[in-house]
Formats: sequence, C-alpha cells, structure tokens
Amino acid sequence: MNPLPLWRKIGYAVGGLGFDLAFNVTSFYLMYYLTGVAAIPPVEAGLLAGLPAIVLAPLNPLAGVLSDQTHSRLGGRRLFLSVCGPLSGLFFFLQFFAPSGWEIHTLIVYWWAVQLAYASNGSLLGVSYDALGAELSPSSSERMELVSMRQSFGILGALIGSSLPLLVVSAFGGGKIGFAGMAAAFGVLVALSFLTVGATASAGSKLAEQPSSVWKEVQLTLRLKPFWLQLGVAFLSQIAVVVVNATLIFYLSYVHGIANLFALVMLLSTGAALVSLPGWSWLSRRWDARWAFTIGLLGYATVLLSLRFVPQGEMILLWPLTILAGVCVGAMNIFPKAMITDVAAYDHACQGRSRAGNIMGLWSLGGRGGTATGNVLVGWLLAFVGYRGGVEVSAGLQMGLRFIMGFVPSTVLLATVPLVLCSLSRAEMIRIEATLRHQT
Repeated sequence: MNPLPLWRKIGYAVGGLGFDLAFNVTSFYLMYYLTGVAAIPPVEAGLLAGLPAIVLAPLNPLAGVLSDQTHSRLGGRRLFLSVCGPLSGLFFFLQFFAPSGWEIHTLIVYWWAVQLAYASNGSLLGVSYDALGAELSPSSSERMELVSMRQSFGILGALIGSSLPLLVVSAFGGGKIGFAGMAAAFGVLVALSFLTVGATASAGSKLAEQPSSVWKEVQLTLRLKPFWLQLGVAFLSQIAVVVVNATLIFYLSYVHGIANLFALVMLLSTGAALVSLPGWSWLSRRWDARWAFTIGLLGYATVLLSLRFVPQGEMILLWPLTILAGVCVGAMNIFPKAMITDVAAYDHACQGRSRAGNIMGLWSLGGRGGTATGNVLVGWLLAFVGYRGGVEVSAGLQMGLRFIMGFVPSTVLLATVPLVLCSLSRAEMIRIEATLRHQT
C-alpha cells in the first residue's frame, strides 16, 4: 500500500488542534471559572465538571458501533466529524457562558445540561476521529507518524488553550463577559479544525458485510487482552493529567505567588513537549515503544515529586523542572494514542475487518473515566486542604497543594508502568502488519 499523501496527513492532524485546545481550556480553567468567577463551591464544581462523563459512559460503545456501521456517501467518520465538530465548538462556548440575571441554582442546572450535551456530542466526535486515525494506514510506523503530527497540532492547541485564555479573558473585559468572549473565539477554532478533518479525509473503510449487534461487537472487543491494558493506561494516565492541569494554577498562585507567570510556564512546558515529539517517535522506532513510554512516565513522576519540594519562589529550580515536565508530557501525548491504534490493527488482523470505531469507543471510556475521576478528585482534595474562593494563603493550604501536585499524580503514573510493559511488543506488531498487508 502506498504511503499517505502529506496533505491528507496534515488534514487529519489538524483535528488535534481543536481536540487539545478544548481539553486544555476546560482542564485548566473550568474549575477556576466555576469556583472563582461563578462562585460555585469546589465539591459541586468538581461533580459538575466530572460526573456527566461517568453518567454518559455507555454512549461511547454505542457511538463506536454507529460510527462503524453508518451508511453515508461521506462515510460514517466524515459525516460525524462534519456535524459534531461545529456542535463541539458551540457546547464548548456554553460552558463558560453564564446568562445574566439567573440565580446560582438555575445556573447550576443550566451547566449540567450543557455538560451533558457536550459529553454526548464528544463521544461520537472523539470516537470517529480516533477510529479514522486507526484506519488510515496498516503500518504501525506510519500510524505513529500520524499520531506524532496530530499531537504536534494538539500541542499547539494545548499551548493556546493553557497559556492564552486569561490574556484573552482580559482583552474581552475580564469576569464573566471576558470568559464568554474567550470561549466564543476558541469555540470557532474548535469547530473549524474538525471541519478541516472531515473535508480532507477519505470515506474510510467499508462496512462489515454482516454487521453484528452492539453487544456482540462489544464482546469481541472485551475479549482482547491488549485492549484491557490500553484501557487501564488511558484511565490512569488521564487521572494524572487532569489532576496536574486543574491544580497547577492553584499551585503557582498560592504556593509560589506567581500567577502572573502562568502563561510563561505553560509556554515553556508545551514548547518542550512539541520539540520532544520527533525524539519520542524516533525512540519508539529505534527501541520498543513500551520502553520509550515507560521512560516518559517515570520521568514525569520524578518531576512532579520534585515540585513537592521546590522552595517558595525558587524560580531557578522551577524553570528546568517545567521544561523537563513538558518533555515527559510529549511522551504521554503520543504513546497512548499510537498504542491503541496497534490494538485496532491487531483486532483487524484477527477479524478480517475493521472494528476501529467500536474499539475506540470503548477505549475512550478509559480517558473519559479518568477525566471524570480526576475532576471529582481535585474538587474533593481542594475542599480537604481548605481551599475556597477568596481564601487567604496559609501554610496548611500551601502544604496541601504541594501534596496534591506532587504525590497524587506521580503515584498514579507509577501504577501505569506495569500495564505499558505488558502491551503489544514491536515483534508482535511486525507480524500483525504482515497479516494486514496479506488481507488487503
């Protein structure tokens, strides 16, 4: 099979911009907005940010089967990308929009409705996008290249979504109006990125000749040991990412008193992650991807533990740790998405047909569950250490934030390592690629 043309690779990869832009703005600023601007108590805010993903988890396998078996001239993947992409931009905006004159309890009900709609739409959008990436090439190395390109755009989205929102909020006047203006501007970018994917992608793989029921398709996936390993990796790694993202602004503000440098910290971190992607991709080709990913996980855990002990205001230590954290985040950006495409290829070789939508739908439950768990956990931990909107800085609060930032995510990362080491090896992927080429 001929390599994919560059324009098609770029067209697919652009979706990473919208995906990571929306994720990072939500991860870093939704809790901050709900507690600090909308004045919602942290426990309620944590439930609001995390619980809809848990409640709607059954939609993911349904979305996967629907994406696999939808009849359309465009193909199921392109159809859902073209429809759900603009809706994702709209619901993203509504997260940060508070209708004027509404009582706090009415606003909470409104945000619950928005979060439920956002999560439902995100199920079909995310599954279709991930499944498309798994089907574009039978080559594991080319899929790794696709994921690397996707994550390059994703890190650009992460850079925008982590470092610029407060500046844009200020430009729109600050407060609720500023957040609404920021969300409107970024929501347009989210919508356009997925429309680009839908416009440049191929129609995708053909439907199975005899589509199975949803439950039978789910059973086939749940029998795959490699799938369970990647589901665990997605769940645990996402908990760590969400805890770090949601806690960082509190850590910099209350522990080090450098909230004004938050944008610079994110610029250094995401810049380092972007620069590191070619290196991680090269290391995975040179060495087994499992070991390369393990290095990234152990490195990130070490950096986070080190942040626990950085003295207040010691920027000479904080800057190099920020850069090292970004390099390790690069590994966490690229390897989980690349390794689940290997599972889809493994299943394709076994079944003789692509079931990437179902696999990605079920796998996304790990990330969604990790996001929900992480948000709820952060809300509880912030309440436990005594944080509330407008609280004064105290030694106890600082110690609590150091604990959340250091020990909690690093422990989760260390628990991820055994699952990574038991995943599909490089030798197994070579045999799978040969089977797929024979089938095609």
